[in-house]
Amino acid sequence: MPLIFVYGAVMSHPHARACGEAAVAEDHAIRFVVAGVPWLEPAFAAIEPARGERAWGVVAEWPEALWSPVRRRERPYVERPVRVTTARGEAREAHALFLVGRRRREEGAPSARYASLLARGAAHFAFPAEVVARYRRLEAEGPQLTLQLVRWLGARRDEA
Repeated sequence: MPLIFVYGAVMSHPHARACGEAAVAEDHAIRFVVAGVPWLEPAFAAIEPARGERAWGVVAEWPEALWSPVRRRERPYVERPVRVTTARGEAREAHALFLVGRRRREEGAPSARYASLLARGAAHFAFPAEVVARYRRLEAEGPQLTLQLVRWLGARRDEA
């Protein structure tokens, strides 16, 4: 089973939530440089080398049967090795999904819905307070349309 470092929405995957632990990749950053659909989902996260910065995510061993569908869904990314340190202080060699260079765009703001997923993941795994605060701030500032749609659909489902 490969050891995988996930960030972004994949932190909400049931396997990540059940089996993962917080980890940090030194000299890397999580940036919103993957183009999405303007006004709905304008930007998604990618990990990038960044001297002096820290990228927080979740590390777990992923059975191929669970990792393969995730990997197929994340097409603009390629798997590359990355060194991480777990919240317990254990240094590990893992793989992470890095954006293919020509697909990168200038950093933008994610939607409130996407930022909400990241904020919940960061809080669940007890990331540093400044990381959780960053995602909460992005949730408050990002386009609200998809978040409102998800809430409306949830309320409709609850009524049924």
